[in-house]
Amino acid sequence: LALPISLAAFITMCLPIFYYTPETVFPGIAALPVCLGTLALILIGEHHQTLMHRTISNPLFVWIGLASYSIYLWHWPILTLVDFLPFAVGSTKMIVVQAAVVFSIAIGFASLYIVEKPLRNRSRVKVKHIWFGTAFGTSTLAIAASWIIMQQGATFRFSDEFRTLLANAQNEFHTSCASFSEKSIYKRCRIGDGESPASFALIGDSHARSFSWAVSEAAKSQGVSGFVYEAGACPPLLPVETETNCGQHRSTLFEEIVNDDSIELVILSAFWSHYLETGNRFYLGNHRRRSGFEVSDYAELFPATVKHLEAHGKRVIFLQDTPTLSYNLPRAALFEHAFGIAIPDPPTLESYKRLNEIPDRMILSSKTQGAEFIETGTMMCDPDCLIQMNDRLLYYDSHHITRFASEKIFTEYFFRKVFAPSEMGESDH
Repeated sequence: LALPISLAAFITMCLPIFYYTPETVFPGIAALPVCLGTLALILIGEHHQTLMHRTISNPLFVWIGLASYSIYLWHWPILTLVDFLPFAVGSTKMIVVQAAVVFSIAIGFASLYIVEKPLRNRSRVKVKHIWFGTAFGTSTLAIAASWIIMQQGATFRFSDEFRTLLANAQNEFHTSCASFSEKSIYKRCRIGDGESPASFALIGDSHARSFSWAVSEAAKSQGVSGFVYEAGACPPLLPVETETNCGQHRSTLFEEIVNDDSIELVILSAFWSHYLETGNRFYLGNHRRRSGFEVSDYAELFPATVKHLEAHGKRVIFLQDTPTLSYNLPRAALFEHAFGIAIPDPPTLESYKRLNEIPDRMILSSKTQGAEFIETGTMMCDPDCLIQMNDRLLYYDSHHITRFASEKIFTEYFFRKVFAPSEMGESDH
């Protein structure tokens, strides 16, 4: 039984390579296949030399194994730094990642011969020197890291003007927020005129919060108030499945909204294009597992959601998504300031419409049920999309607009399209 068990153990170790996705929670229970498979191979190898054990005992594999921990230690910081390179976007990023992997392997082997092996040679390095060097290096690193964290980064490197630029490109939160209910993934924040009863609900993923600043200001000018309900990576569509964490909480929230007679208006906002996967497949906002709905299945959720809400007397408005950058804007601005590397070109109105063509068409299909569709991309693109205004960055990452951008660009627009009495019900086409 030693051979089949060792083969099964090896296959178990390899399964994550083919079945785990970026959404898989790791480490955790997902680490068990690798750990248990490794344990089985070690235990069997102590008593039996199977074909599997003779194979992995090959000098080449042993040599790679000796350097594996050094490679492991080096690949984390190297691959993390790739995300900070402004030119590592699109197809170029894959080339940069491959180069980083090769470099990690090379520097891992270098560490094996320059650091690890010399330190293991007791005739050259005494144990007390190893302990002293380790303690000194760790302490120095901990003190430096703590200082940088307390200073919120080593911003002293930059000019006052640039520090102000970065300070204005932050992810801001409303102050009047609380969990929607016990253990709910939704955060509920009061927006608009806080003195008046809530009459609308803005529901969506993190992009709903980006728009909520403009919606709040527009509502204030009309003397109305409401709530924004936000759950990251959870689009506001009634799901065809309810076993996912997102689906369960979303269904509970929708039931609460439709049974609240004081809520007359429901605004739905999300990073719609984000849920389009390769091969025109969608998933319903669950980080831990991708559902992979066909386009036709996903398209039905828009009119179905509208039909459910309007059956309970709600006015429904969909907000189009904002343009998406292929890079982190504050990070790109940092590289421009520090190294003179120009910020990559922003998307254009044409590329924006092309990216959002399918989700926009799905949203427009819900107009047959009476929903309204408010275009937002055209407010930022003419024809190049805006990324800076009044010496301020308009994004705090690659796809979330800042509070300044929301209020500056969309407040008056939302007032006319959503809250102005003379234009209630008007929508873009």
